Amino acid sequence: MPEPYGRDPNPVPGSRLDRLSQRQRARRRKLLGLALAIASVAAVAGLVAFGSDDGDGTATRATKPGGAGSKATSQTEHRTASAAIAAAVADCHKAWQLQGASRSAAKRSLAQWRVHIDAMNKLTAGKLTLDQAKQFWQQSRIGATANATAFRAAVRQYTSSPSRCQAPPETEGDDVRALVDCHDAEAAANKELDSASAAIATWETHIRHMEMLRAGQLVPTHALHLWLQNWRAGAAQVDAYDKATITTECSL
Repeated sequence: MPEPYGRDPNPVPGSRLDRLSQRQRARRRKLLGLALAIASVAAVAGLVAFGSDDGDGTATRATKPGGAGSKATSQTEHRTASAAIAAAVADCHKAWQLQGASRSAAKRSLAQWRVHIDAMNKLTAGKLTLDQAKQFWQQSRIGATANATAFRAAVRQYTSSPSRCQAPPETEGDDVRALVDCHDAEAAANKELDSASAAIATWETHIRHMEMLRAGQLVPTHALHLWLQNWRAGAAQVDAYDKATITTECSL
């Protein structure tokens, strides 16, 4: 007979003691498996923290945040930003050059139209005789068509170019601030060119009418009527151009 507080080492299969023994063995297996899993996790954590053996007895440390990798990334970003700014400055130089050529061509053409208009203003004010006014008109007509055509060509070259003054996003520095200022100046100069284009269009119309008159395609009375229309429109447009003319320049 077993001792009162002892346990039969070989319980009868299927008995209560046998079932209890099976549950205890299963519990021990679970605890053993859990212990092995914890040990494995600890070993992996140790490898990540302290590195692995390179085979020569030295350990390779894991890269820490903010180390050489981050520094290299920062340097790459700086070089990328610098290259973008340099390219933007080059584009702005080209844009300003092309736009400047258009503005210069506009001034040359409108200088002739201005003489034409001023002569009419003085004629109507009694400050010039008709013969004197005709002399001004004849002088200001020389090369007028070529100058107006040169303006149109210069504007086409500027507007067809992709180059503009534009600061790259998320950049800073003296050149970036200058690019912003040049962008504003370019926008203002475009308004100047718009005003010039309108005034020169009226000048071109008057030139064409005068050619038609000389060719006998317009009767003098109708030509005079058209001239009065162009004179009044041109005077207002040249005045608008003068007001739109900018004085600031791109500092790049």
